[in-house]
Amino acid sequence: MDTQKGWFDDPYGRYLRRYYDGEKWTNQVQTATGDVVTESLPSVAMSSPAESTPTEPFEPPTGSEAPQSNSKKGIVFVILGVIVALIVIGGLVEDDSSSNVSISDGSSSEGVGLVSSSDGSNQDAVGVAGDAIGSDESVSGELGSSDDGLAVAANSVGGTRDDPVAVGESFLFEVSAWGDADGSVWELTVLGPGTDITDAVLDENMFNEPPETGSLFYGVPVRLVLASANKEPLAPLFNIKFDMFGPAAMQIFDEMNGSCSFVPDQFDVLTEVFVGGAIEGVLCFALPQAEVKAGPMLSAETARDRLFWSTTGDQPTVPPSEFRGSTFTPDGSGVVGERSNPAPLGTSHNLTLDTFGDADKSVWQITVTGPGSDITDAVLAYNQFNDPPSDGYIFYGMPVEFTLIEAEKEPLAPWLNISFDIFGPNSLKIFGGYESSCGVIPSSLEDMTEIFTGGTLAGQVCLAIPIEDVEVGPLMSVVQNDIRTYWATN
Repeated sequence: MDTQKGWFDDPYGRYLRRYYDGEKWTNQVQTATGDVVTESLPSVAMSSPAESTPTEPFEPPTGSEAPQSNSKKGIVFVILGVIVALIVIGGLVEDDSSSNVSISDGSSSEGVGLVSSSDGSNQDAVGVAGDAIGSDESVSGELGSSDDGLAVAANSVGGTRDDPVAVGESFLFEVSAWGDADGSVWELTVLGPGTDITDAVLDENMFNEPPETGSLFYGVPVRLVLASANKEPLAPLFNIKFDMFGPAAMQIFDEMNGSCSFVPDQFDVLTEVFVGGAIEGVLCFALPQAEVKAGPMLSAETARDRLFWSTTGDQPTVPPSEFRGSTFTPDGSGVVGERSNPAPLGTSHNLTLDTFGDADKSVWQITVTGPGSDITDAVLAYNQFNDPPSDGYIFYGMPVEFTLIEAEKEPLAPWLNISFDIFGPNSLKIFGGYESSCGVIPSSLEDMTEIFTGGTLAGQVCLAIPIEDVEVGPLMSVVQNDIRTYWATN
């Protein structure tokens, strides 16, 4: 039977909707975000369109009327909109004179260009970054910052859709963004080809939901190294967005297309690293099987630009990163409490809180009263619901004391006002939060207990950290007003 012209569900599955002109399917399509675009593929006639489309067409929606496939997408778009608005506002108040990068005429359609010096010559960004790691100097002055948001090192080859970075090859790029990450330089390497990890993901957590019919969970092992930064530590979250480019549908796939949830050896975008620190793990995306067969590319986006890495090919031998830093050793320089000069074991150090609420301006005396130790067995025996640490990690316990020295309002509790984490001197990472939790531990510091001036709380705090960091002496740290204070634990 005849089908009237209009917009219908895309019978090919590449887009949300496709326009039927009454005789054939056209290349006018509507994306999942509601945008109406022209597909680069030729239109294809179908003999019986009515069999695969609804009989009642609808007008192509635009703007706020664009439909969403589910409510989760709408929530994600609102969150993304807020983040973009904050970035734009931050960009408006920054001094535009700090941008001194010229983009070459050979830059790709994605807006990625080479970094050039003020005299027009391309800089060897790898050499500059390498020197900076040894001398504690930032490379941002040499690399500058791109108006387009992302600058690529002059000696980094590829990174475009037409010439993606090969599996096993490292690629250096600079982030230009609002906040602490502005001017930071990162090295990203795809450590091996992407694989179907659907079964492993479903086995990882009983609450993980399977991918949609015709799709699978595609895992890509990666390594991200912080080569240089104006301020440290930094985390990829909000600074580098990872997603996948599907060459069959010419589409970007991200969390809106389906989430893998909990993934074995998952790449943690929340991990904070210092210069020389590396984050390794598996990035996972829900992809249609047709895209996996076509050879999807990993994409990294910061500001308005994208870089591309291949995820197909043979397993390469990947050398260590030349930007991976050596073990950090405090040298006693700086004031007591800085990373280079942590408060000694058994020595009290005062911390004045700059926070909201009653605890603002309160002064706490904090002491690590004894050396940290491996309390893994004690933690697992203490509560049957405690999960063991990951392979290569232990539960590291530290005995501490908190004394309230001064307060404008009392009683007060450390909870919500003071949070702990650990600096790993070998991994050059910060460990804290839910991912590093030990669970329920013996002799725990009761940080929800309220005390008056002169009162003291004593107990144990615990975090899961790598064995390699325990062997060289981890530092306990507390963050206040974007400033970290450090205590030795051995």
